[in-house]
Amino acid sequence: MKRIAILMLFLSFAVVAEDLEIVDAGFACIAQKKDTVNDPFKYRYGVELLIQNNSEKNITILTKMNGLTSIPVSNSDKLKNQRVLSYDITQRGDVVIIPPKYKLELVELFPGDQTIISYQFSSKYLITESSFEYYSKVVYGGRFNNWVGRLQTEELTTQILYKCKA
Repeated sequence: MKRIAILMLFLSFAVVAEDLEIVDAGFACIAQKKDTVNDPFKYRYGVELLIQNNSEKNITILTKMNGLTSIPVSNSDKLKNQRVLSYDITQRGDVVIIPPKYKLELVELFPGDQTIISYQFSSKYLITESSFEYYSKVVYGGRFNNWVGRLQTEELTTQILYKCKA
C-alpha cells in the first residue's frame, strides 16, 4: 500500500510538472562595483524566467522569489552550479508570519498564458554560465493553493551588460 501511494505521488508530480514550462530565460551581469577586493557583492546579476501554462486548466503560481541556493551538479566532465530560486516563509521565533496575498505576487495563468519570474542576486565572482531551477513548494499550509513543482532551464551563458564590463 505504501509503495502504491509513493508511486501515485510520483506520477501526480510528473503530470503537474508538464503543466508549466520555462519557454525562455535570460541571465545577465547587470552591475559591478569598481575597486573592490573580495567583496561578496562585487557583481550584481539578474535572471528572468518566462513560464507558460500548457495545461487545460487555470494554475496559480507564486512569482515572488526570496531565496537562492547554489547546488553543484556534474555536467559531462565539469562541475557546474545550478541555482535554485524559491520562496521561503517568514518566521519570528516559532510563529509563522502570514503575508498579504499581494506580497506573494501570485499570478493566475489561464491555459496558454505566460508570466515572468525575475530575481536579482549578488556574488563576489563573475559567473559566466549557470542553469536555474524554479522551485515552488506548498507555502503557509497550502492556503494560497499555488502550483507545486520544479522547472529547470538549460545552461545559460551570462550576458555582460555595460555596467558590468571591466
